[in-house]
Amino acid sequence: MNTKTTSIQNTSSVLLKMEAAINAHDIDTFVNCFAPDFVGEQPVHPERNLIGAEQVRKNWTALFAQVPDLQAKLITHTIAGDITSV
Repeated sequence: MNTKTTSIQNTSSVLLKMEAAINAHDIDTFVNCFAPDFVGEQPVHPERNLIGAEQVRKNWTALFAQVPDLQAKLITHTIAGDITSV
């Protein structure tokens, strides 16, 4: 197996882990899927960009509290180099 295939499989595995963490409202497992220096860009709403895993924790903790029945289903994703879109 080449490095590119392994990287894609690892990314897909993390996405499935994130999906399970959302469905379980497991904030620690969810946040552990993000690098400490993660940047989540929202091109249409740049003021909503997420900077860092701790900001992810803050936002998603609030979301879990506001939407107690929140569930996720990964339908598709795209991996291009080091960028993943879901």
